[in-house]
Amino acid sequence: MVSLWPNISDSQWSEFVVFCEDSSLGLTVDGFADYQRRFGREAGQSVKYFTTNRFPDLIKMIEHGQERGLIPVEPPAVVSGQSGEWKVGIDFGTSFTNFYVDEGGGPALKPLDTRVIPLTLAQKETRQILLSQYFIPEDMLPRGQNPPTATALSLRGWQELPGTVPELFHEARLKVPTPGEFGGAELRTGFKWRQLQYQKPYLKELALLISCNAAAGGASAMAWSVSYPSAFSPNEVQMYRRLWIDLCQELSSITGLRHSLTKAGGEGGLQTEAVAFASYFGNYQSRRMVHTACLDVGGGTTDLSIWQENTLSHQVSVPYAGRQICSQLLQRKPSFLKRLFPPSLTADISDDEARARQDRNFTSRLDNIMRYGSQDLLSERLPVLRSEGSAQLEEFISLLGLSFGGIYHYLGTILKGLNHESRLIRPTAMPVYLGGNGGRLINWLDQSGQFRSGCEADQLMERLQQLSAGLTISPASTTLSGAFKDETACGLISTGVNLKGDFDPRDELMFSGEMLEINGQSFGPTDRVAMLADDTLVSSYRLGSLDELKCFLENYDAAIKSCRITSLLPLRKLTQLDTLWADVETEVRSLCLQRVGGELAELEPEPGFILALRALTNTLGRQWADRY
Repeated sequence: MVSLWPNISDSQWSEFVVFCEDSSLGLTVDGFADYQRRFGREAGQSVKYFTTNRFPDLIKMIEHGQERGLIPVEPPAVVSGQSGEWKVGIDFGTSFTNFYVDEGGGPALKPLDTRVIPLTLAQKETRQILLSQYFIPEDMLPRGQNPPTATALSLRGWQELPGTVPELFHEARLKVPTPGEFGGAELRTGFKWRQLQYQKPYLKELALLISCNAAAGGASAMAWSVSYPSAFSPNEVQMYRRLWIDLCQELSSITGLRHSLTKAGGEGGLQTEAVAFASYFGNYQSRRMVHTACLDVGGGTTDLSIWQENTLSHQVSVPYAGRQICSQLLQRKPSFLKRLFPPSLTADISDDEARARQDRNFTSRLDNIMRYGSQDLLSERLPVLRSEGSAQLEEFISLLGLSFGGIYHYLGTILKGLNHESRLIRPTAMPVYLGGNGGRLINWLDQSGQFRSGCEADQLMERLQQLSAGLTISPASTTLSGAFKDETACGLISTGVNLKGDFDPRDELMFSGEMLEINGQSFGPTDRVAMLADDTLVSSYRLGSLDELKCFLENYDAAIKSCRITSLLPLRKLTQLDTLWADVETEVRSLCLQRVGGELAELEPEPGFILALRALTNTLGRQWADRY
């Protein structure tokens, strides 16, 4: 099996890779004098990579150490009249990474063509397995619907060296999972927030794949618009910006195209996810951004932004999203997950609860299952399962509702804080635009499997925001984007309404939401968390009370009653109230202790209320799993 990447002219492109099986006994490939050879080995499997700076129009074949001839490769046509610039918006996510392209006619979702070509007639199934495991697959799955691309990297065939940045392709390459298989010990995920050495090979490969499509289409330049969460610490933002600056230099050298960060967006060419997400609604969808809140619920963080008169009034990124809302529940009970989805999608999931809890890639496996199975689940399986009256399912969905309700309560707290600062032009609750990969989970709350304006879940979230804000009552319904996970990438390169909001999120301090004490400094629920400049380490970290969390839960049960909601259970039917608070307080203390001893500059912002909400849902999740 022999394959070549990329299948484009070498008139500008200057790095080509020949990939093949390695065998000392059978037929294999050898390189010429100017080729660089690399190896990959895993168990009994061995492969080779040959890198050259010109299109390899001849491939040297070897058998038993002897030359057996040459395979001619027809060179691709040279693209004439190169001109124009591709503008690309990149949304690097915890679970998926998405991109939108503007070739001159406006932003569009462009499926990836890998431009890998087979050079031998190896059995297709064998070829596809080898390419998927060790190189670049011929097709990006799901076909025609990739991006978004799984934020996952495979180290198969390489002995990992801690702290070392692996190189493409012999040490690491982008992982494209199939519907029923994600990967094993060789898989790396979650590197948006940890193990940062994997960011560069992942983003470099994705950028190269996009660039070779651009080169084949006649582009001469690539302008990258890049988003980042405002939950990134200042050091993380600086490292991420430096990564993209270095990537642009490398990409320019390899591809022959001019690569640069777009200066129009954000500081230093980067834009916060909150602003880019809002641009999708305000510019791409031409929605009004006069008195509006945006909720971008991702895999690891939720970005909240407040917009008044087309101007960003507040933004914050909180570490509470799809993983905390849903994944932590299903990881505790894999047997329940297998009830929801067919065996063809859940073969990767261990039946052993202890093993599932220890699986560091569980959330990525779950994201892959939901990618392929959510539509069928929501339209057919879930309504049938709910009609059967399963207490386990009813409680699970109610826990999802509680998590979303907590986010809306914190949104109300932000509005209350802005009003106290006289920064709220219209002192009322706000209509909400909601999206993101984790945002689609809100569809689970409705018995039909489709959240819509005026449904019970919409009424509940509207009421919770109103009660928390304590402002003049006004309509505050939620509108779903309808393009989950596309919003930020598209918004990065969308123009139209002059949305004003390019400021450093470090200057827009978060509202605590709960009584929070850091290094002896106390912050009330509507206080902004501003640390003294002379503090460098976290010496103490605690919640002074759980009053706001208890207020939220009182509001939650009251709203369920007043809105006559029958599809979600109140808190008293999900737990034993007489023992709940002792368990929650213990969980709060455990979460706080994880922060003690760290550097303040590296402390990711987490409002006190969100920490309390995380402690509550962790506790309720354990109780739910233990009951079943």
